[in-house]
Amino acid sequence: MTYARRLTPQDILVVLLPDTGRGYLSKQYNDTWLRENGLLVQAEGDQPTMSDVLAYRRSHSQSMPMVVSIGPEDSIADAVELLRRYGISQTPVMEKGEMVGSLTEDLLLRRLLSGEPLETTTVGQLQGPPFSVLDAGAAAREAYTLFNAGQSAVAVTHNGLLEGLVTKSDLLEFWAHAR
Repeated sequence: MTYARRLTPQDILVVLLPDTGRGYLSKQYNDTWLRENGLLVQAEGDQPTMSDVLAYRRSHSQSMPMVVSIGPEDSIADAVELLRRYGISQTPVMEKGEMVGSLTEDLLLRRLLSGEPLETTTVGQLQGPPFSVLDAGAAAREAYTLFNAGQSAVAVTHNGLLEGLVTKSDLLEFWAHAR
């Protein structure tokens, strides 16, 4: 209390009152335990960014392009082959360097199960809305929020150019192994 009387209103006084100190006090200084229990808040600048997720992905899948895309005039057969070749479940639909839509396995399956012929259908006739976009400098946890809202992938841009596509599995891999 003597020390507290000398503090100004801008000062902060922290008091630890462990019952015995055994088993508890050491956890107060253990960042891993604090993080696991949601008690460690990282500074904004310490948060991993979408650029970090892409860099991790790039370093662990060098044979996979950062962006695999298809055009709206391409055939559905070409789209299915593209998804199969790269082992992906969705791709942006690009026209003149702009993302104009998205194509997912769900859209393809829905169309196949409806019995409509695919031979004459183009990607542009079947595509869904474009993926949500995050800047490369955005916090990686923002992608998690978009995934919870139903997005299957997030497009990552830098200076307005598409840098890569991040999926739930990319984010999971990053959080599980890169941190």
